[in-house]
Amino acid sequence: MKAKIEKLKERYVGAKTRQEFDAIERELRALCDNDAPAVADATLESIRDTNAELLRVKLNDVLPDGALLDISGRMGASTASVF
Repeated sequence: MKAKIEKLKERYVGAKTRQEFDAIERELRALCDNDAPAVADATLESIRDTNAELLRVKLNDVLPDGALLDISGRMGASTASVF
């Protein structure tokens, strides 16, 4: 389900016309009609992934090179799992 949500998100970001947005909305509604809890879980996971990536980008902008690796090393975790 997450792959379907990610694909819809990519299409939404690239959509230019009302027809494209409407088609995406129809597909999302159909997914919700079939399995709303799975859509909600996949959407939440996608949001968390996006937020983690945005945080990584922002931190890379303000921290010196290698600081994230140093922080994750001190925590005994991979950089990805820190966020």
